[in-house]
Amino acid sequence: MANQRVNLQKRLRVGLIATPDLAAPLAEAVQAVERFELAAQAGVARGEALPHVEHFDDTRVMIAQASIDAVIVAAGTRVAVELAEVAAAKGLHVWRTPPLARTFAEAVEILKRQAPRPTAYRLSSWWESVSTPIVDAIARLDGFKPLFSEIQVASEGPTLQSWKASAVDAAGGTLAEAAYAMLETLVGLRGLPESVSGAVARSRRRPAAQGRETEDTAAAILRYQGGGVALVRSTWDIPPFAARTLHHGAECSVELTPDALRVLDAGGGEQVVTALPGHDWAEEMQRFSEACQAPPGNGARPDLEHHLCVLALIEAVYLSARTGHPESPRKFYEVQGRPEPPA
Repeated sequence: MANQRVNLQKRLRVGLIATPDLAAPLAEAVQAVERFELAAQAGVARGEALPHVEHFDDTRVMIAQASIDAVIVAAGTRVAVELAEVAAAKGLHVWRTPPLARTFAEAVEILKRQAPRPTAYRLSSWWESVSTPIVDAIARLDGFKPLFSEIQVASEGPTLQSWKASAVDAAGGTLAEAAYAMLETLVGLRGLPESVSGAVARSRRRPAAQGRETEDTAAAILRYQGGGVALVRSTWDIPPFAARTLHHGAECSVELTPDALRVLDAGGGEQVVTALPGHDWAEEMQRFSEACQAPPGNGARPDLEHHLCVLALIEAVYLSARTGHPESPRKFYEVQGRPEPPA
């Protein structure tokens, strides 16, 4: 069992469950945190395992048998949700990659189960890394208010064998995976829209008849209280590959990319450039370490509530694509009997 309140001098023994592409960078990030000791690993073949760290062929056996205080899970969404619950029920601190779940209802169950537990449960979040410099930069623009926002994401898609291509293992395709970080910032700055009109397509052309089960293309129009609008576009395998969000105000625009915030004048010229931290796994692990030292009390999980909002937005896009009508992400809260987030 994990110690619920860990002495500041005691190092936490961490177990790592990660796909091969993330195992090495996450292991390096864990080892960079003074309070962490990487004590066990699973999810990679024995021949690819890190030296001098106990290896388990079975992820559940590692959680059950390894003498660890915390677990890091970077895997497909279905697997991550299942393994995180096994670990959390055992009393371990949990960090994992987003989305929070495959559906809003599944995410609500996670929050309900985790609320009484005195352990940390965190998700990777780019918004947490960049929110302070973004909010500070916008505050200096003297009353800037976004009237129209655009998210434009294009990236190389996963292989057919990847969990990201599976409708069972993933929360969705390019929208839920490639666009997640930008959707996080949109929700962080503008909250949830009143309604969403969405469309998705599996459009990638391959010689083989079989394609991905998740979407290659997603588009959505978001309508906010007070008349604001946002446009979201996310694609796999349609170059040029890039990711950015534009917030247009009455006098200027704010552009967010993975590495910078730019204030643009009416002609598109740069007025101000603010560097933004990239996705730093070491910083993620440091925040996780701090959360393990002082887990939230009284069921308060504002960081998880933020990820719940993002998932509500994603699911509303998918629902609208199926029904052909505008859908409200807020109605998921009503159905589940949860208080709606502020407008």
